[in-house]
Amino acid sequence: MALFYGKHKVQNFDTWAPYFYGDQDRLHNAGARTVSVMRSATDPNEVHFIFEVSDPAAFFGALQSPEVGELMQKAGVLEQPVVYRLEEMPH
Repeated sequence: MALFYGKHKVQNFDTWAPYFYGDQDRLHNAGARTVSVMRSATDPNEVHFIFEVSDPAAFFGALQSPEVGELMQKAGVLEQPVVYRLEEMPH
C-alpha cells in the first residue's frame, strides 16, 4: 500500500464535505481508502487529505475522470488537487 497526501481549496468546506464523503465508493473501487481529511487551522476552506492506495494508476485515473471533474465543480473545488506520494522513513 502506498500513502498519498493531497490538498486543495474549496469555496465552502461544509458544502464540499458531503460530495467528498458521498463519493467514497468510487475511491474504494479505484483501490483507495480515505485515511484522514483535515482543514487548515488558518483557512477552513483549505482541505488536506491522506489516502492509502493499493493501485496508484487506478487512483489517478479515477481522479482524472470527467465524472470526478464534474463532481468537484459541483462541490465548489477551486483548484485541482495537488497530490504527493509519501514514503515512510525508518526510525
